[in-house]
This record gives sequence, structure tokens and C-alpha cells, in this order.
Amino acid sequence: MQIPTALEGKHKKTVDRLSKLSGSDFDRQYMRTMIEDHKEDLKAFQREADKGKDPDVKQFAGKYVPMIKKHLEMAQTTGEQLKVASKETR
Repeated sequence: MQIPTALEGKHKKTVDRLSKLSGSDFDRQYMRTMIEDHKEDLKAFQREADKGKDPDVKQFAGKYVPMIKKHLEMAQTTGEQLKVASKETR
């Protein structure tokens, strides 16, 4: 497996976008990104935990679903404090 040495695609775009912000604008955009990323990760891990074919990968995914859920809850709480609108409400 070749490990990338630089960011590509959406990750590079996210870093480029966030690097132009500061203060509360950065905070809100960063938390919006964290919320959306955790939602995507949770969906993928939950799908693998429920329907995965490889038993080791399925077990790994299932082990980390609760942690990802907790991180998503924490990000959402912080987002609420910063009055972050999700993609669905923009």
C-alpha cells in the first residue's frame, strides 16, 4: 500500500478553504467540516459493522462505531454553541 505524501482532492480543498479563514469564521467552518466528516465516517463504519464480509474488518468497524458516535455528538454540541448550520440547513 502506498501512503500519500500530500493531500489530494476534497481534503486539499478543505485545507485551502480553511487556511483563508480566521477567528470565528474559521471556528464555524472547521466545526461544520468536522460534523459532516463524522457523519460520513459513522455511516461507513456502521455499514461495514452491519454488512461487512470480512470478519476482522467487520469487528474493527463495530468496535469503533460507539467512539465515532460520541465524537459526532461532541462536534454537534460544539457546533450548536458556535451556531453552525449544517449543510442541510444552509
